Amino acid sequence: MTILLLDTHVLQWWSAEPHRLSSNAVAVLEDASELAVAAITWYELAWQAHQGSITVEQPISSWLNTLSSMVRTVALTPAIAAIAAFLPRSFPGDPADRLIYATAIELGWQLVTKDDRMCKHRHSRSIVVW
Repeated sequence: MTILLLDTHVLQWWSAEPHRLSSNAVAVLEDASELAVAAITWYELAWQAHQGSITVEQPISSWLNTLSSMVRTVALTPAIAAIAAFLPRSFPGDPADRLIYATAIELGWQLVTKDDRMCKHRHSRSIVVW
């Protein structure tokens, strides 16, 4: 059973702009048994829509509810928070990125992201897919 954790931009692209996904990302998304997101992803999407960074054709809450029915939401746990806090200083400082990456580590899932900073971060196992 393959569960993938999606970075915020990947969820948005998967739902509205699939042409922006790499061919490898499309393949792993199609083969996954389940897709999941970290809880902070919902805040990031709501904020981006509110700020106009992404265009949403319906009320933001309706759009988020529709998306949430397609993926599992992973709650923030003390273990995930601790992993995020103790990632090395070389890791991106953005709290959302740290929490999303830490979620993948804690659960042993692969993270689908195009974020170069996360793709280049070395971990004891390969967790990033793009």
